[in-house]
Amino acid sequence: MLRVFALATVSFFMSAMALTHELPDDRVTIVQREPTHLSITFYVDEVGLLQRLIAPNSSRAEFLLACVGTPPDQLRQRLQRAQTSFERELKLLAGGQTLAIAPLHWPPMNDTLRRLQDGAMATITTGSDHDRIQPVEITTDALSSTAFESVTFITPPSLPNLLVVAYRPIQHRPTPETRAVVIDF
Repeated sequence: MLRVFALATVSFFMSAMALTHELPDDRVTIVQREPTHLSITFYVDEVGLLQRLIAPNSSRAEFLLACVGTPPDQLRQRLQRAQTSFERELKLLAGGQTLAIAPLHWPPMNDTLRRLQDGAMATITTGSDHDRIQPVEITTDALSSTAFESVTFITPPSLPNLLVVAYRPIQHRPTPETRAVVIDF
């Protein structure tokens, strides 16, 4: 009985700590590089994204521990399927038409495997991997045959709390006579 009480107490305090710890928001930055070219960069908690894609009904701790308990080749296949699934979720519309999005550039698989192992170890030793969360970059591009007047970005279901940032850079070319460039924000 004392054991059950101790485990319940530890679980309660770990849950409370997880709720009070602020995690960085997942975000996507969409930049119009040229009239027909968009550069898209996701900054995401990769472990959280993969957990929502592979085992959405598990806790983060359960997911991390299951990953390190899975044979490496099998885990790589699951991770690649999850990445493909995320790529299928991406929708970008322009003029009512779906834009073709280039294949995503993910972090190297060995880095992802290391993040999963480090997260599992932190979870085992401290009860949480939240202090280890660093957003990773996932990049891609979208091209159109006509200039973008506007685009519609459909939020992927696996990134429910996504912050969307979009802009078009303003370029200035200073001349030797006018070396100062005024930048308004």
